[in-house]
Amino acid sequence: MIFPTDDAELEDRVRYLIERCLSTREERDRLYQWREKYYLFGTQGYEQAKYNRLESHLDLVTSFLYAPDHAFYHISADQNADEQQVQRATVLQLPVMEPKPEAEPQANPEAPPEAQPAREPAETTAPAAA
Repeated sequence: MIFPTDDAELEDRVRYLIERCLSTREERDRLYQWREKYYLFGTQGYEQAKYNRLESHLDLVTSFLYAPDHAFYHISADQNADEQQVQRATVLQLPVMEPKPEAEPQANPEAPPEAQPAREPAETTAPAAA
């Protein structure tokens, strides 16, 4: 939301927002109470429902919403930030690299045989008897 810089316009905007929020207060309160009853009891009244699966469903939906593969964040420095803060924000925006799996050690042809990495013996099959 963009607020005006002029003091008179800012005061008018804030008063409008306060009036708007206060005018819908009772309606929002009724809606919140209705939702709370369904969440706690599974019905619109205060009697307990036999099966209330709303809490488990909300847990499931919340896990989809905040799953790490779907949550993206943008990190930036303030507009008038100094150069060091801008560089920090730029570094934080770089993708996180997963560590690479360790590669098998390579043989060095100039090293003596005892310094060469051990190799697994190749499987051999005996010739079939005729």
